[in-house]
Amino acid sequence: MSAIPLFHRRHGFKSDRNGAIEGLPLYLIIIIVITVIGLGIILGMMNTIKPPKTLDKVVPSKETIEVKDDNKDGTYEAKNQALTVKVVDNNGDPIKGAVVTLTGCNVSNAGKTAYGTTDSNGEVKFTALNCQVIGTDTAHIQITAEKSGMGKKTVTITVIPTT
Repeated sequence: MSAIPLFHRRHGFKSDRNGAIEGLPLYLIIIIVITVIGLGIILGMMNTIKPPKTLDKVVPSKETIEVKDDNKDGTYEAKNQALTVKVVDNNGDPIKGAVVTLTGCNVSNAGKTAYGTTDSNGEVKFTALNCQVIGTDTAHIQITAEKSGMGKKTVTITVIPTT
């Protein structure tokens, strides 16, 4: 028997089935090994990826505010109320620099729009909140916290007219 080369430089594999079958598994094994190594590298890199921090909770120091109608004109008011709002991320860590805004019930802080930015403890303190409700229906103040790249969250405080 004469030695017949299995691979010709010009024409690739010989048309002989034996040659093609003998050469193919070697290429397949090389491709599989490279794929497994690449997949292992990618999966190893994915283990180091952490989910992004998001704004998770907005926690007010009060759940309700009572308002009274001292002059009996049908407008119930609360003046100089103190409220602290804490903002935390999905890991429970405080978020510094979140903007907290209070809306509804004609709420104001010392006569100005009620908003603030959280400190390094994730807190913003309102010390002179005023709010009003006309009539005896229960109302709500919306507390919205927002930080760029972390999302937005809104919670409510119930405002209850009392006699």
